[in-house]
Amino acid sequence: MRSLLYLAGVSLLVAAGCSSGADKTAAAQQNSPSATSPTSALVADAGQRVDSLNGMQSHTFGEPRTNFSKLLSIEPGGPGQYIYLREHETGWFGLHSPPLVVFYVFQRDKFISCLVRTKQENAPLLLGQAQHLFGPGKLVAEGQYCWNGQRARADFWTAPDYTDGQRLKTYLRVSSQAGFAALRPRDQPPRVMTEAEMQAPAQR
Repeated sequence: MRSLLYLAGVSLLVAAGCSSGADKTAAAQQNSPSATSPTSALVADAGQRVDSLNGMQSHTFGEPRTNFSKLLSIEPGGPGQYIYLREHETGWFGLHSPPLVVFYVFQRDKFISCLVRTKQENAPLLLGQAQHLFGPGKLVAEGQYCWNGQRARADFWTAPDYTDGQRLKTYLRVSSQAGFAALRPRDQPPRVMTEAEMQAPAQR
C-alpha cells in the first residue's frame, strides 16, 4: 500500500516544453499565414478540448469532495492536499482498471487534479485514450505530450517509479491550471529543456 503514496516518477520542475496558460506556440501559429495548415490547426487545438472538459471522470475541477462517492484516502499531498482512489472506477477507465489506476487530488476539499498511472507496456492504450479525449496534443519530448489550455492542462509521460527509481510507469495527469501549479514537483511531469537552454554554452 505504501507504493501508492507517490504519484509521479521524478522530482523535477514544471515542464518548460508546455508553457503555462494558453499554448504560446499555438497563438503564434494562429497569427501566421500558415495557421490554416492541418499541422498548425492540431497544435492550436491542443488546449481547447482540455479546457472544454475542465475536469475528469464526469467531475469538474473545483467540485467539492462530497460530490464524489466511495473514495478511499491514500495519503496527504502538497499543502492542504489529499489524494484518493475511488472504490469502483467508472467509464472507460473503469473498464481498464486494472491495469489503469486513477487517483484524485483535492486541495481544501476541492477537486484540482486527476492522475492515471499504469505500467509502461500499457502506454499506447493510455495515450490513445488521452488523444481521444483531448486531441493529438503537443509533443514536447520523446513519449511526452501536453495539452495546455487557459483553465486546465493534461500531461502524458513515462518515468521511473518514484519508489525504486527503476520500474518505468506511464502517467496521464489532468489538472486545473491553478491545481497543477500547487502540485509538488515530484507530482509534475519531467522538465523539458528549452531550445535556448540546449544551445547555451555549458556553465563552468
